[in-house]
Amino acid sequence: MRYAGIDKFEICNGSQIGISLFVQGCPLHCKGCFNPETWYEYGGSEFTDDILEEFITLGKRNYIKRISILGGEPLADFNIDSVILILERLRYEFKDTKTFWLFTGYNIDEIRIDKKKKEIIKLVDYLVYGRFIEELKDVTLKFRGSKNQRILDCKHTIDLDNPIYKYN
Repeated sequence: MRYAGIDKFEICNGSQIGISLFVQGCPLHCKGCFNPETWYEYGGSEFTDDILEEFITLGKRNYIKRISILGGEPLADFNIDSVILILERLRYEFKDTKTFWLFTGYNIDEIRIDKKKKEIIKLVDYLVYGRFIEELKDVTLKFRGSKNQRILDCKHTIDLDNPIYKYN
């Protein structure tokens, strides 16, 4: 997997102070995307074991309460296996001491029918999903860019046919 960058201290991509991993590559290419430089699958840098260890070290700082993964597109076919492994490792390292957020442009139906995408729900606390739609852009929304995007509370959602949402 390739990545576009890491934010070592931020307050934008979920609640509380966190760190963020921006994966590289996105097949969705939403009009008005805030991060189009992450679209190209082969851009950015290779995400190595050393980079993962550095990311874990950043997360061990006491004031870091959240870890977010966004992009690019974390659930793209060329990223998802690595993202699952990264989340499994992060969950092992941090147990329940951090909240985990993942941002995806895929909608709930696309996630529901795909075994790997659906697996992500078990690994994160909050899933921000839905394509960015420029005509529905709303800068007053928490942690998302357009009115169609939702924040799934994965800890409290038992099945995707009855989702529980946060910050709506």
